[in-house]
Amino acid sequence: MGTFLEPEDLKQRTDSPLIKRLELDDLDDRFIVPAERSIEAAFNLDLNTDDEPAMWAADFATRPDLRTRFELDYKRATILLVNRTADNPNAYSSRSVGGASVTYPTGMPEEVAVLMGPWSDDGGGRSGRVRRG
Repeated sequence: MGTFLEPEDLKQRTDSPLIKRLELDDLDDRFIVPAERSIEAAFNLDLNTDDEPAMWAADFATRPDLRTRFELDYKRATILLVNRTADNPNAYSSRSVGGASVTYPTGMPEEVAVLMGPWSDDGGGRSGRVRRG
């Protein structure tokens, strides 16, 4: 089960026909859980048992608003990544059909990096990009 994004919420907030027609359990298994784990790995979030980055645990204990911001950023980032994945479910780097070709972006979408980079365990979160005051 996804931690930050519910399948019902995803269905309401996507324009992907694939996402809209899948059953909720399939959305969770095929898209939401892998996206959340990919984000965790890509940004070295080191989520603890409370699903918060270990380096932010003390701040979250004293500043619940930061915890709320983190959860909203993670939810938004997951929606963005799932939509990108649904547009290219086979993870092609490029594709040609009937003389037309398309090149797909690879790696983590920039929009996801903008949302999750400040929470990263690589020092990005403590560099002042996330306002703590």
